[in-house]
Amino acid sequence: MCRWALLAVLILSPAALWADEVDPEPVSGGKGLLGTWEFVRAIGQGPAAPDEMKITFEKGKLTVSLGPKEVRAKVHTFDVDARKKPAHINLIDSTSNRRVEGIYKVEKGELFLCIGERSGKRPAAFDGKDEPVFVFKVSKK
Repeated sequence: MCRWALLAVLILSPAALWADEVDPEPVSGGKGLLGTWEFVRAIGQGPAAPDEMKITFEKGKLTVSLGPKEVRAKVHTFDVDARKKPAHINLIDSTSNRRVEGIYKVEKGELFLCIGERSGKRPAAFDGKDEPVFVFKVSKK
């Protein structure tokens, strides 16, 4: 009888039991983003990004560094939902507590990041029409 109970649990709730297999990047984890990324280019119109911009993702923390000596660094907390299409990212500025929503994707070793800074809304595409898309290459994993 114990085997039947176990079988029923396995059949009725596979997502809960095998969440790691179903969703390799958990809602808040962002494992695929961890490491340091260097700015490569921007798509669309928007504020010019410094040539030496770097972003570093650590567990739940994003640091944006500008300039050669990284004298201006800004820290955010972040969470992601890779199950969304496109994948969602939410940033919360650690000093102002301001929340900004965005989207991201990683393709061929490049990170495409589009944040709803101007519109205040989560962008829907990586075309650069409503918000600029910043493209980074991985520097250190």
